[in-house]
This record gives sequence, structure tokens and C-alpha cells, in this order.
Amino acid sequence: MTLKLLKIAIKLRKYKLNKMALFLEGLIFIISGARISSDIILGEKTRFAYNGMSCLIVKGTVIGKSCLIGSRVTTGRKFPYKKVPKIGDSVFIGFNSSIIGPIEIGDNVVIAPHTLVNKNVPEGSIVAGVPFKIIGNTDSLNYNIFENEQYL
Repeated sequence: MTLKLLKIAIKLRKYKLNKMALFLEGLIFIISGARISSDIILGEKTRFAYNGMSCLIVKGTVIGKSCLIGSRVTTGRKFPYKKVPKIGDSVFIGFNSSIIGPIEIGDNVVIAPHTLVNKNVPEGSIVAGVPFKIIGNTDSLNYNIFENEQYL
């Protein structure tokens, strides 16, 4: 439900119907407690777990295609910078993770739950911790999280 409303709000922003988009943002907040700006770029086939419950996705965030975003995920600025995160394609973001600052996350990245991402993440990395450390590479996995039958 949240994702459908968000996609409608993003389209309304493109047509300069900002008040209607803000109304849908408010409705999303009432439904799931999520503060997701409609002024973001959202790739196709990207999903939010549990309707994006308690997520905070700030204005300007770019999220690539086929991403899976857990609940309580936060993106934000690192003051005094005005730029916000850019997330690549096929990125898994575990619940309660924070992505802060003018950073870029490469494609095919796995971010473990409860991770603070405050620097660029290379393509194909598995990261965890506060602040994050690279703990592996997705090429070495024998399991594809996006082919899990639960998400099909």
C-alpha cells in the first residue's frame, strides 16, 4: 500500500502537483509511520519491507532498481553538506540501518541490519557495523537474497 501511494506521489511531483503529493506523504505517515519524501528517485521493482514501517527517506535520495529496504531505514544529510545518499541497483538494506551523507552505494551491495553507512560502499560488498566495515563480497555467496521465494 505504501509503495503504491509513494509511486503516485512521485508522479504528482513530476506534474507539479505538490500539495497532492504532500497529502499522500501524510497518508503514508498515518498508515506506516514512514516519512518518505515524494521528491526522491525510486527505481522500478524496489520494495519496502513491512510497508516501509518507520522509514525516513529524505528529499533528493536516489534509490536504484530492484532494491529491498527494511523497516526503520534512514537516509539523511550530514551537515553542512546538502547532498544525500545515492543507492545503486539490487541493494539489500537491513532493518534499522542508517545511510548518512553525500555518499554512493554501489550495485549488488548487502547492508546488514543496524549498520551505519557514512562512506562510499564499493560494488558487490557486504557491510556491517557502526560505523560499517566491509565483511565480505556478494560474489562469494552461494545464496541470492533477491531470489528468496518469500519475496517473489
